[in-house]
Amino acid sequence: MKRFITLSLLIVTAVLGTMACINLGRPNYYMFSLFNRMQMGRTFDTRLQQYWEKYTGTRLREYQVSALASADLDDAAHSDNPIVKKLSDDAEMMRYARLLQQYLQGCRALSNDSWNYPSKEQIKGARLTMEQVGQQAQAYGGTRLKPQYALLYVRTLVALDKWAQVGSYWESTASKLPKSVFKDMMRNTYAGSLLRQGRKQEACRIYAELGDMQSIKWCMRHQRNLAGIKQEYAADPNSPTLVYLVQDFVNNAQETKDHNNDPESMKYIEATSIYNNEIRQFIDFAVKVVQSKQSKVPCMWQSAAGLLSYMTGNGLQAEQMLDQAMTMQGTQRMCDNARACRLLVHVGNARQYSPQFGSWVKQELQWLMAQAENEEGTPADNHYAEVLERVTFSALAPKYRQWGRPGAAMSLLALPNKFENALWQRCAYNPYADDGDVEFHSDYSQALDSLTAQQAIDYLAYTESRPGDELERWLLEYNGTSLDKTKMTDMIGTKYMREGQWAKAVPYLEQVPLSYISKQAISRYMARRDYRVERWFKRQVVDREDDYEDWSTPTVVSHNQKLDFCHNVVALERQLRAASGAEQQARLHYELATLLYQASYKGDCWYLTRYGQSFYDTMCYTGEADLIQQSIAHLRAAKSEGSLAMQEKCLYALAFIPQGADLFDTYYDSRYVAHKRLNRASPRYVEMANLSNFYNMHHARVSPYVAHCDVLKQFRQLNTPGKPHKKNGTSPRRRRRG
Repeated sequence: MKRFITLSLLIVTAVLGTMACINLGRPNYYMFSLFNRMQMGRTFDTRLQQYWEKYTGTRLREYQVSALASADLDDAAHSDNPIVKKLSDDAEMMRYARLLQQYLQGCRALSNDSWNYPSKEQIKGARLTMEQVGQQAQAYGGTRLKPQYALLYVRTLVALDKWAQVGSYWESTASKLPKSVFKDMMRNTYAGSLLRQGRKQEACRIYAELGDMQSIKWCMRHQRNLAGIKQEYAADPNSPTLVYLVQDFVNNAQETKDHNNDPESMKYIEATSIYNNEIRQFIDFAVKVVQSKQSKVPCMWQSAAGLLSYMTGNGLQAEQMLDQAMTMQGTQRMCDNARACRLLVHVGNARQYSPQFGSWVKQELQWLMAQAENEEGTPADNHYAEVLERVTFSALAPKYRQWGRPGAAMSLLALPNKFENALWQRCAYNPYADDGDVEFHSDYSQALDSLTAQQAIDYLAYTESRPGDELERWLLEYNGTSLDKTKMTDMIGTKYMREGQWAKAVPYLEQVPLSYISKQAISRYMARRDYRVERWFKRQVVDREDDYEDWSTPTVVSHNQKLDFCHNVVALERQLRAASGAEQQARLHYELATLLYQASYKGDCWYLTRYGQSFYDTMCYTGEADLIQQSIAHLRAAKSEGSLAMQEKCLYALAFIPQGADLFDTYYDSRYVAHKRLNRASPRYVEMANLSNFYNMHHARVSPYVAHCDVLKQFRQLNTPGKPHKKNGTSPRRRRRG
């Protein structure tokens, strides 16, 4: 609650944005939701947004509202912010905005969250500013902005830790003001004063009435378990805190299971660990609560027990309980929550495909999407959109794959992405407005990427069919253009390349226009790299430390390098089959080795066979050709058939190519001094030894790239019997003298 009090006045002029999180894979979203997520710290945001939109007569974006807190009010007439511009013609509101900015400046020095580390003098000055702002706010004699000034005065009292005066001011003055969002915010602060008087139940009831679950969470921070729930229920079976505590318990149980009941990993997340024993006790308790008929919202208890039963493996019992919960008394949100949970459970319980199942699922998915469309807040934190994603990705798609309907499974994965695009299109602030359809969900893009070429061809044909199944037909109609044919054609060609089927890739790659390739993030590499360059001799750097161009910025390309590559490999293979002389065969083997290695996931031209690269890449695709091993095979063939110069190049290349464990490892002696030694078990040891032997035999005639190779020098030094290991550092226990 303290955080809310510190920030809530900012919301008078700034609708706070949601906290961004780094998506490291699709999260296993919570299914259980008894109240809108906006109530967890953004209770008044929508109403404040509406206030400023009514004031300006235009739809606003969140950042335009938040920018008012630091806007240049001296040049308001030339501002591109509709609120600030409006202030230039509104002297009364301008005076308020200036006073508000003074308050906010004082808050920065007094806030415990400040990173400014103010001095004692700065804190003293800020307190004086707060006193002055409070006096001016209290002295306001007008009518129009009375609620805003009253709230500003209350906030100065909070900043000065005068909670007793907050209570008396609410009871004597603020409570008598006309209804408004500002009055509700003052009432919320009044609840904070009650809390400090030890009147927690009264405070929590106000928080609940105002929809401030974030403050209830703070009040209940020590009771987030079954014991805390029982304590609150014993005091009042209809305590408003129970709504938060029950939802928190169910979601914490899910979080614990998502972390495999591992206490160690649970230490690093905010949730409280809930294990099976406590879950079973909660289910028993919830059933008794429903039977006692003391709760006015038995739907909440029954649905919680139902979903928890599903988590513990009792699927049929869970579905029965959720069916019953949907008919019990509770808020509309609670009944909707029970229905959403039942959808997940029913899909989980399904054992075989039937048209009736598909028809029922279609109806439930359409209902779920309607709920998401009516959910308050942005698509980024839409609970029902998250439920749609979890049900399709984690439950439905695996079922349909299991039932031998891969096309339907892919369509199900496409659905949340298409739907979220539609939600953003209706949003007042759409950051993706200029990007067309955006892929939000990595599961769908990864699923497309992981298909073999033939599977992608089959899926493309499926999307152009008309299935008899009602659900599948609806999915294809809804997804519509979410499956771009040009994109699929490019992917099929790329997949054939990944599988080493160069000739089959050609007719697909020929259909891909350069304009499409130029829009891809990989185009910046395609425009700057050449697959004919021997990787073991040169690394083709595109992104340097002083290169400020975004790594994903597309670049216009003049030709399709994938298509050129396929033509080159097919031609070289044809020439190799027809070649008769050893030197010609060696040259063709070497050229093929160069191309194939560059197209592998270790090559500079990895973009030929995949759409992204990572340091941790491996051969991870079904049917993927081992281009590195093919390259090695060609190098060995070239070495055995070629001239001395060709042998030298092949030996060097084979020693360069990473295989298995590292060639060198590090160990520490008794004085903690680091040394390097050879790992003779590494496949690279053999290749480097071969190069070293070549050097011994032809050291007077070797090329500079061999003679000056640092790795070869280090290998030869460590591989010489009787030579001491080279130090690679100093002992942390020794100190320099002098």
